[in-house]
Amino acid sequence: MKKILTLLFVLTFVYVNINAQPDQKIKNENIPVDNLLLKVFGGNDTTLYYGYGNNVAVLKALPSGGMQPYTYLWSTGAITQTINVSPLSTTHYTVTVTDLQKNSVQDYVTVNVVNVQCGNNNEKVLVCHNGHTICIAPSAVPAHLAQGAYLGPCAKSEWNPENQNNLKSELIQNYPNPFNPVTNIKYQIGENSFVTLKIFDVLGREVAMLVNENLKAGQYQVDWNAGDYTSGIYFYRLTAGNYSEMRRMILIK
Repeated sequence: MKKILTLLFVLTFVYVNINAQPDQKIKNENIPVDNLLLKVFGGNDTTLYYGYGNNVAVLKALPSGGMQPYTYLWSTGAITQTINVSPLSTTHYTVTVTDLQKNSVQDYVTVNVVNVQCGNNNEKVLVCHNGHTICIAPSAVPAHLAQGAYLGPCAKSEWNPENQNNLKSELIQNYPNPFNPVTNIKYQIGENSFVTLKIFDVLGREVAMLVNENLKAGQYQVDWNAGDYTSGIYFYRLTAGNYSEMRRMILIK
């Protein structure tokens, strides 16, 4: 009887181990690869209007994947996930995120600063209204914004389509940025070329084609009405002959 019980115990032990090993192997193989990749999003670019409203930008790093806990290091020296900044001029901020396994990734965010002060004592605010830059009291700003005006001066007057000499291909940052829902994109072409100007979403999908034609050397501009699109980060890319450049813009509704 003892021999029979001993034999049954051995057979049971072997059976359990043989069946457990494949299960363990399958469990390890089913770990999603994406969960092993450390990623970080530094946040959306933002704009501060020096002389009107809140002049503090809140920046927050949003990591995913990797192995927690995460550590943070901003270009300011801060080691927290969220920081408050008040730059006096347009500044790029970089954040480095490191996970438990010492894997590190970086991203950056830009805080644009537009000085909208005007008046004898800088007590008034610059606003672009119907294509004209005006200087008004802070209390009058909300009413003008509600009518389609935007903070800051109008587009730079030195952009002169009649000046076609010594041009080089260039893509200008859209204005305003952030915007809702219309923004203006200026660009110039250094030589006669086939030109495309395309809009892409944050996933790299083309969502709009603004220009797709042969153009002579010169300065051009086009408006993009994003009324049918959701808020978020978009990219626009200009291609003219061998020249190609991409910039980023933010739609906020």
